[in-house]
Amino acid sequence: MNGSVSPASRRRRVVDLLSTREGPVSADDLRSELGVSLVTVRRDLEALEQAGLVIRTHGGALINSLRPERSILERQDTNALAKAEIAVAGARLVPPGATVLLDAGTTTSRLAAELAGITGLTIVTTGVNVLAVLAESDTDATVISAGGTLRKVNQALLGPFAENVVRSIYADIAFIGSDCVDSSRGLSSRTSEQNAMKSLMILQARRPIIVADSSKLGANWSTHWFMPPPGVELLTDSGATEEMITPLVESGAWNILLAEADASSGRAAISRSTSEGIA
Repeated sequence: MNGSVSPASRRRRVVDLLSTREGPVSADDLRSELGVSLVTVRRDLEALEQAGLVIRTHGGALINSLRPERSILERQDTNALAKAEIAVAGARLVPPGATVLLDAGTTTSRLAAELAGITGLTIVTTGVNVLAVLAESDTDATVISAGGTLRKVNQALLGPFAENVVRSIYADIAFIGSDCVDSSRGLSSRTSEQNAMKSLMILQARRPIIVADSSKLGANWSTHWFMPPPGVELLTDSGATEEMITPLVESGAWNILLAEADASSGRAAISRSTSEGIA
């Protein structure tokens, strides 16, 4: 990253970096990661601290776990290429005529756009943003809204009404998002109500797949966690490093799918990471 990147984009990158680290990160490490001067790093940290996103420490900063949640519109362009890669690869796993459960989120909304070209689908979603994507597409899918109570900041439909709708469906495949993915804690979101819905979606699909870009692997700033059933699949992007993947694989609880997709052409490949390497 260099000086041609806008301050807003660079500061989003700082927040993403701090979210994946345990404890404080030094200003010098951030300088190396971002390719900018220490003066620029300190200026960014000051701005982020004023916004309540980070806590400055001696010589660095750490993420503020109580920071305000960004809206789905503010997050939709964060890690856009990684999310597009996951979306193209994820759509390849869905056969024509399948019943699909889609969580709310920015990655799942990109996936919804890719699913629009697959015939005969039934798509059940808890995401208002996902509904909007499908409504504007030329899909022939039957689209079912879970209804329920709207959580405005991430446009998720939650609560007993939505849970009853999801509970009435047994899908062929489900795609579920997460704020963080940790080898020992599992999956996370901002509220226990969101976790309840995600847990239910995992149970209500023959093949539940967690979709999370690589910036979320190893991140542990969240306070609401749950551990999915052993062997659940995690689809992430090709930016996931061995350091990120190894703890998940070694825990024995996860099957890791690495997306390698050309989002512009619609081609996709998926490799499976195991304790013996990438297959």
